[in-house]
Amino acid sequence: MQHELSPDLEIELTKRIGALAAAFPYAQISGETIKVYARMLADIPLEVLDAVASQAMAECEFFPTIARVREMAMNLASPTGQHVSGFEAWEQVIRQIRSVGSYGRPGFIDPLITRAVECLGWPELCQSDNQVADRSHFVRIYEQLVERERAEARLLPESRELRASVLHLAEQKKIAGGKG
Repeated sequence: MQHELSPDLEIELTKRIGALAAAFPYAQISGETIKVYARMLADIPLEVLDAVASQAMAECEFFPTIARVREMAMNLASPTGQHVSGFEAWEQVIRQIRSVGSYGRPGFIDPLITRAVECLGWPELCQSDNQVADRSHFVRIYEQLVERERAEARLLPESRELRASVLHLAEQKKIAGGKG
């Protein structure tokens, strides 16, 4: 279900997309294209879109696709764009193992590091004799969690709504199927 844009928001988005198009004089951008861009970028805050447009003008050789603009916005303004690499995350785990040990409670700023550690078990990581395998498993889990979060962040609001309703229906069927 596509949400209607308010006239004021559509004007503001059109101005920004028009300015972006002006930076790429050889691109042939139609009014219909600008409308599609406005609709597909409406969930991005205007100040973020301003920064993304400036960055796109500075680094893109060609007029950026909607997907590229959304990716740039996510990397700029979303916590999902701020995750460290899997190996840097593992480095944080090793520091916590050394400082708090298996009886302590590790503290990570990134909740995905915490989640990956929970998947493997903190005491098990601390007491393991095979750090090479532990690192490999941790990095794989952490990177999957990051990718899942990024995929969720890339969803358009209406896609996120549809997904939530599908998950809700599946949960209702599961609950109904469990009774009886």
